[in-house]
Amino acid sequence: MSSNGTLSPEAQRLYEQMRNGGVLPGTMPPTVEAAPKRTAKWKKNPLVAGRFGELNAFVDTTMAKLTRIEVTTWLTLFRYVDSRVGTAQASAEAIAAATGSSKQHTLKAIASLIEKRLLTRVKIGAINRGSSVYRVHPTGHP
Repeated sequence: MSSNGTLSPEAQRLYEQMRNGGVLPGTMPPTVEAAPKRTAKWKKNPLVAGRFGELNAFVDTTMAKLTRIEVTTWLTLFRYVDSRVGTAQASAEAIAAATGSSKQHTLKAIASLIEKRLLTRVKIGAINRGSSVYRVHPTGHP
């Protein structure tokens, strides 16, 4: 401070900086535009939202009544569902590999799920005709 009570240019600059929240006048950093908000997939695509609803219905009402192999088989087929057509195409070998069980146990689980109306076989697969096609139902009521 000088003898007459005024601030030196450097002190005045620092004083202005403090009054402006630590930023000198005329030196405000450019504002950064906020990134566009991302919308969750289920909000964009109602088919995705429907699949979560089906999975929740299965867990809430059906899963406790099934054996382990039936649950893993149903979940594996649910994973293979093509939302556009609503069916799952998978071989018994692929399901068995995904569930960690044998092909025979998987075939029994599929038969049991069909009997309990949790699966509908749309197409029976064969060696030269491709894999079986299933429609998956979360609560046993197609």
